[in-house]
Amino acid sequence: MRKMFVVIMLMLFAMGCSEEKAYEKQAWSPPINPGPPRKFDVGDEVLENKLPEDVSDGFLSFGKAPGFSYGVLIAHNTVSPRYHERSDMLVYIHSGITRFHVGDENFWAAGGDVVYVPRGSTYAVTTREKYPLEFVTVYSPPFDPNDIVYPELEKPAPLVK
Repeated sequence: MRKMFVVIMLMLFAMGCSEEKAYEKQAWSPPINPGPPRKFDVGDEVLENKLPEDVSDGFLSFGKAPGFSYGVLIAHNTVSPRYHERSDMLVYIHSGITRFHVGDENFWAAGGDVVYVPRGSTYAVTTREKYPLEFVTVYSPPFDPNDIVYPELEKPAPLVK
């Protein structure tokens, strides 16, 4: 049985090696010229809106690139509940430990973690450390300062009698 297995394997190997495999040499193509260099660094465009009260002791800087915007925040306190109607948000925690609240979920996040906040989902951040929370946010489509909605400030619908 063992000899038969070895013979079959050798036959399969020989058949696989005997087939001529067509190797097409790729034609050389010049490198693609992306055009003049463009630089999208944080700080290209600083939004001149006042920071929310709960991050008034933090640094906020935003930059825009085609199709998205990004920002760097350093928050020492909590970030009150809010949501964005038109943008999805991706948060990369650079350093610090925080309690994230996204929609109905509560979880801890620390340096190196990435948190996704879909548009329309209420989120909040609570820091429990003496060190500031440093994080980078990416918004797609680009961040619009008028797109921050604070649920606690929304007025309830009038009662219908």
